[in-house]
Amino acid sequence: MKGQTSTSKRSAARPLVVHIAAECSPFIKVGGLADVVGSLPQALQSKVTNVVIIPLPRAIRQAADWKLVSTIIIPLGLAHRERVRVYTLLHRSGVRYYGLQHSLFEGAIYSLATDLTLVEKFTFFSLAAVNTLASLLPETKLVHCHDWHTGLVPTFLDTTHQAGQLKNNIPSVFTIHNIAYQGLSKKTLTKTFKLKPAQELALMEDYYDDDQLNLMKIAILSADKITTVSPRYARELLTVEQPGGLATFLNRRKKDLSGIINGIDLESFDPATDRALVATYNKKTWRPAKKKNKNSLRRQLGLASSALPLVGIVGRLVEQKGIDLIVPALEQLLSAKLIQCVIVGSGDSRYEHELQELQKKYPQSLALKLGFDDTLARRIYGSCDFFLMPSHFEPCGLGQMIAMRYGTVPIVRATGGLADTVHHLKTGIVFKDYAATALIRAIKQAINLYQNPQSWYTMVSQDMAKDSSWKASAKKYYQLYQTLL
Repeated sequence: MKGQTSTSKRSAARPLVVHIAAECSPFIKVGGLADVVGSLPQALQSKVTNVVIIPLPRAIRQAADWKLVSTIIIPLGLAHRERVRVYTLLHRSGVRYYGLQHSLFEGAIYSLATDLTLVEKFTFFSLAAVNTLASLLPETKLVHCHDWHTGLVPTFLDTTHQAGQLKNNIPSVFTIHNIAYQGLSKKTLTKTFKLKPAQELALMEDYYDDDQLNLMKIAILSADKITTVSPRYARELLTVEQPGGLATFLNRRKKDLSGIINGIDLESFDPATDRALVATYNKKTWRPAKKKNKNSLRRQLGLASSALPLVGIVGRLVEQKGIDLIVPALEQLLSAKLIQCVIVGSGDSRYEHELQELQKKYPQSLALKLGFDDTLARRIYGSCDFFLMPSHFEPCGLGQMIAMRYGTVPIVRATGGLADTVHHLKTGIVFKDYAATALIRAIKQAINLYQNPQSWYTMVSQDMAKDSSWKASAKKYYQLYQTLL
């Protein structure tokens, strides 16, 4: 394999860590998971040698210089064998990517081309990833698996070791990116993939606990260390109020649970170089540039020229993100002519319809673009005065950190990573109660701040000076890895 020798030399000096995930930017991106898996290994590269294993649809492979390295045979029974083609690509950072090509992985990553379930799809991916590791990366010292899609990776590591295909019993770290999505399956999954509950304690407990299997729960019970994407979210997961109902099992693993805040890619999200902006800027030049960007965005989206503050929303239009609060809050604030608002995203049809109706009612004050548009999203970050993120729960959140990087003051609810990254009246406006009235009060507080130029300029400057890079987070992950290496 081209590049294998250099990888082996690096491994001699630094332990090899293999990340396994369903998404990884820039190859496969649906949400924040892709950003983390895309950035974290690169940030860790000076400390450990990193490999990332992902599914590889043919279209993604053809768009980059992926090289075929091997074909892995996955046994699913005495007479049933599946072939998975393994491709590799070396990033300029030194991170090596392995892409697994199989008919199950074609099309959109969370779609299905067969009558199999998503859990079956990602169980097969996890098994194929561990087989790839055993065949091509036997020197692996630690596996870092991400979210429910890889929840059975620790189990497959154990069974592969027991079968003699892995020389060492490789430790694992499992990161919970969002516990609301857990990977639920019928118990027949064990027969499909020849799993033996009696031989794996975590699998056995889940098998006999309930009428279905829960991949997130199995990972929590079987991984050596568990992380979440912010310290506050780690604490919240230990309470029964969090969605998912796994607090009992997380409390059992409390000593192995930690929260490490995500970072953002400062090279990608840089208002000084972002080509999506009409006028680029830095900490010294943001005031006139922001004004140019804001006026341009208003013209682009058909909003009236105005001295009112412009509020931006980027993301999924779902209850988790507080859209059920945003709709009534916007109704009151737009009718009172206190703000203008720009929204880009998609989600539940109910919320999309309600926002469309609001746009019809206030066409010069509210602009709505359904679907995701990266260029427009960046223009919102670089043009708006405020960024709204009143989430019901938020494991980490990247939007508020990107907004601060662009000098757009976040208005957030005190939950999860939002509470960890935004500090009230220092880098944003933070409110506690999950209620439309509380959100309205927070926005009015932000408007008052906006009308006081000195306080406003100070907060914007503090936001743009904030370090939201992966540097500190990567250091904490490395310290965690060292406890297992």
